[in-house]
Amino acid sequence: MAKIQSFPKSRLRNGELLDAAKAIVLKMNNTDGVVEPVKSFFDIFSTCTDDYAYSIVKRSVNEYTAEVKRLKNENIDNRSVIFRVIDGYKKSRIDEKRRAAISLWAAGSGFRKCRNLSIENLMQDTDLFIQLLESDIYKEKVSLLGLTDQLASLKTINTESAEFVNKKITQAGLRNRPRKPELTRIDLCKAYEELVDELNSYTRRNGNDKYFDLFIWWNAMIDEYRIKLSDRYGKNAGGKLDSGKSNTPFPGDSGGDDDRPVIE
Repeated sequence: MAKIQSFPKSRLRNGELLDAAKAIVLKMNNTDGVVEPVKSFFDIFSTCTDDYAYSIVKRSVNEYTAEVKRLKNENIDNRSVIFRVIDGYKKSRIDEKRRAAISLWAAGSGFRKCRNLSIENLMQDTDLFIQLLESDIYKEKVSLLGLTDQLASLKTINTESAEFVNKKITQAGLRNRPRKPELTRIDLCKAYEELVDELNSYTRRNGNDKYFDLFIWWNAMIDEYRIKLSDRYGKNAGGKLDSGKSNTPFPGDSGGDDDRPVIE
């Protein structure tokens, strides 16, 4: 049956190994039905990928900054939508909606300037804003102006922000321990091998129909890294290219093509 070929991971740079691991996690999460049969192995691999990412300090800080920026912009944009709707109804000919808008505009005046807040202060500010709009005084006015769904969206964004920040705090605590990239890399490589062994074993037992496309992608990715290693360190430094041989229905069990340049 089709199988995942060997991967010369030990010659990859830290960033390359992390990129490969993240690509695998993303690909498996986005491919229907492939995670569940090997979920325990996949979960360990995914956790080791996160730990490895956060042990590479410069890279994790850059990623954290980018994600904070995205969450802040999404929060501010959704709050702006709410205020634009309220502002528009202040001129409505429908008396009930006009009065509701004027009331909400006055109540929310202190929440309009939030662009310069930190992510933590923005979450707190947004939580107070949500509590105000959901209070007995204003919830009917919010519903009258059709802002219920928009408010629910803002709550979701704030929850996602809180989850992200809490995860960052947890990972920061782990980074304060003596967990260097050299150690988290060992864990990641071990988790990778165990995941691949389980995937190959599972397909031998049960067939590889739903894994076939995943294996084609996976083996092509490994071949790309083999080419990159050979270009960097010299001819055949990355080992022989698989060129799709592991994707054939019955490639044989000789195992003679496991040509990793170093033992991992």
